[in-house]
Amino acid sequence: MQRVVALETYWLPALLGFAVVRDNGQRLREIEDVVGKLTTDLAEQIKLPDGKAEALLSTLTAKAANLEEIYPKTSCQMTAAKAYESIMTNRIARLRLTHLTGF
Repeated sequence: MQRVVALETYWLPALLGFAVVRDNGQRLREIEDVVGKLTTDLAEQIKLPDGKAEALLSTLTAKAANLEEIYPKTSCQMTAAKAYESIMTNRIARLRLTHLTGF
């Protein structure tokens, strides 16, 4: 029983990773969309003699800065969530659970 109760201790911190993804996921998807479009546009502009690659590179740099802002906020929490998940997986394996017929 004590091992089952100990799982509760690690379960909640392991779920903190979901909050990080929820809080930053939309912003990361938006950055991904913009960077994808910028990359395509940049490839086209480089081919043109009077292309506007400078402006696109400026926008790309701004998006990179946005990513650099998000990374420190999320990496520590995601690493901790992964560590707690690993502890939980180990503890569950050590419980030696068996299937009960009828349940």
